[in-house]
Amino acid sequence: MVKDEDTKETDEAHDKAVELLERQEAVNKKTEEILDRQDEKKAKEQVGGESDAGQVPLEKKEETNHEYHERIKKEMTEGKTDFSKDGN
Repeated sequence: MVKDEDTKETDEAHDKAVELLERQEAVNKKTEEILDRQDEKKAKEQVGGESDAGQVPLEKKEETNHEYHERIKKEMTEGKTDFSKDGN
């Protein structure tokens, strides 16, 4: 009966191996789907300009005296700036 026990153990080991293989294949498929989505996202960012790569932040330009004068004059005519002593 030792042969029957060995066969039973072998069958159990084989069944476990098959089960593990099926699990691994499912994990591999899921991983492949995730990688495909990541590739699609990267491609859309590159084409759509959503990526920050290669972009240089804009530096603020210092306002010249002339530009300052024009801005204040415009704000005063629009009522945005008030230079009166009492603030009214």
